[in-house]
Amino acid sequence: MASIPQSLIRTAAALSALAALAACKPAERSLASVGVRTLQPVSTTAKAVTGELALSKRALSFADDLTYQTGAVHVVPASEDYGKGGGTWAALLKTPPSAKVEIRAVTSETVGAQAEGEGLCGKNKTTHLALVEGRSPRGAPALHVIAFKGWGSPGPYDDPDSLCGVFTYAAQAEPDD
Repeated sequence: MASIPQSLIRTAAALSALAALAACKPAERSLASVGVRTLQPVSTTAKAVTGELALSKRALSFADDLTYQTGAVHVVPASEDYGKGGGTWAALLKTPPSAKVEIRAVTSETVGAQAEGEGLCGKNKTTHLALVEGRSPRGAPALHVIAFKGWGSPGPYDDPDSLCGVFTYAAQAEPDD
């Protein structure tokens, strides 16, 4: 039986790898992939709990002395459930099902001395933050930040009670009603 030349095997492996790479989707862009964005609180919860938000690729820092360092990111469509039987991201946020939900694992939660109360999940450790671009209550472009507790990543198999709160921010402050 004739053996296959090593150069032919390497060429076939390289072509196979290139074909697999070509079939891959381009990487999803992070909502905060370029620089730091500063956003104003527009929802009642954001105004009461966090104040202004400074958003970067790996951190969310709030004016009311809360900082969240984040690690792993994955992106899902808003048509997916955020918790087992809890409903979809789209229904929760009143956003199109095609919207992208960026889920970040929290690697560090710092609740400073000047923070009002506790962290985004109260006495519980905040374990995940989901970011979704959408609309403010007045219809302006906005960013929703959804905080979760517990070890499971938000999704169709997670406990829907792990959702702690929804906080909404926009480029400009909106007047109170």
